[in-house]
Amino acid sequence: MNKASADPKAQLAEQGFAGPFRALGADEAGAALERLLEDPEFLPRPDPMQWRNRHHDTPVLRELATLPSISAVAREAWGQDLVLWRSQLFGLSQFNWHCDRYPDELDPPETLTVHLALTDYDESVGVLFQPGSHRPELPRSAWGPPTVQVLAAGEFLVFHHLVLHASAARFHPRWQQPRPIFTPPSRQRCAVALRIARAGVRQLHRAYAETPERAGGLAI
Repeated sequence: MNKASADPKAQLAEQGFAGPFRALGADEAGAALERLLEDPEFLPRPDPMQWRNRHHDTPVLRELATLPSISAVAREAWGQDLVLWRSQLFGLSQFNWHCDRYPDELDPPETLTVHLALTDYDESVGVLFQPGSHRPELPRSAWGPPTVQVLAAGEFLVFHHLVLHASAARFHPRWQQPRPIFTPPSRQRCAVALRIARAGVRQLHRAYAETPERAGGLAI
């Protein structure tokens, strides 16, 4: 279940994630989704690289990545001088528990993820978090119970690079038939993930090795 949005920095420190926060109205989110899916460059493809760093060449994604409402929360949670170093689009994916640590891409490997929903999420397609798992001083027995975050279209979460999270769809009985781990964005589910680093973090060559035509950070 969602907690009421409060101070994002305090929420992030305590539980590893914060939100939801409102970035767009539902109609605006729907319009952005239609612009995205109607773009001839975005024919459905299963390759995750097709959906990475498209804020460099796709106007609607650049607009979403630089929304003042998102930048304001990111700065409050992570600091004032921030750089968007990666974006990624997701559909109804089924990721197991993991954290977003990138030792081969960033030095130090510290990043804040913004997860923006362009479709409504119920508990079968939300984001699962293990609260407190980002805090090395906490034993596993002190972590909170896993919680699923549901979002309305146009809402977003921010979360710490070390917090364990997963796709609710991987474990929900509604989606137990075999599905690929990664699926392209669709009207059924579309998420925009923005990976944000502090300006002093060094972006290593590996960060853009798979998408050299879409390389480089964007100040937000």
